[in-house]
Amino acid sequence: MATLTIGVTGHRALDLEKEQKIRPVLGRAMSEIIAGKKTGDASASFRALSALAEGADILFAEVAREMGIHLTVILPFQKEEYLKTFSTDEKRDKFKKIYDAVDDRTYLREYNESQINDLYLNVGTEMVDRSDYVVAIWNEKAAKGRGGTAEVVAYALQRGKTVIVINPEEDHPFAKYL
Repeated sequence: MATLTIGVTGHRALDLEKEQKIRPVLGRAMSEIIAGKKTGDASASFRALSALAEGADILFAEVAREMGIHLTVILPFQKEEYLKTFSTDEKRDKFKKIYDAVDDRTYLREYNESQINDLYLNVGTEMVDRSDYVVAIWNEKAAKGRGGTAEVVAYALQRGKTVIVINPEEDHPFAKYL
């Protein structure tokens, strides 16, 4: 039995309106991936992989859990330091709710503020390396800094991964396969 892993990368700043717009698109894209794999291998199992950053990562994790997909959490550094990067208590609470419900979780490196962008890039490339598909909730623009979504998408494409882009800035978002 094969296990197919779907990872996520995406923007941290997603307002409620954008989340509501892309949630059904994300669910359909994940369902299509699963249906396609099940057609070739009815016994296939699935895993979702997320760094649980606020925004796209948490939205992806919520959808995966709603669909009954096993969730693996991979943090760039320790949970306590990671939570300090969240913008609101509400977003920290969403993280904690999911994190506490998942038993398959780890962090990659020790926190180092001077290397924060490298730590984010590291978790992005690790997610790509562990995934068969990468969902990118991304505006398709160049990265604003090291470790951003554009850099992770470029890495995924270099590694030959199938990338599904959902642009949250479109009026009617859809899943675009790269």
